[in-house]
Amino acid sequence: MTKDLITATPDDPITTVKEKMIRANVRHLPVVDENDFPLGIISIRDLLTNL
Repeated sequence: MTKDLITATPDDPITTVKEKMIRANVRHLPVVDENDFPLGIISIRDLLTNL
């Protein structure tokens, strides 16, 4: 497992999430709260649907 997990927060703008996905070359990001508790997963398809 990786130590530096790339995540999104519910407050991240869509453009920030997109940039994180592009930089990490991933199609899914876990969404976590301020305590790093998992809330869900956002996918590239979710981004495309909301742009």
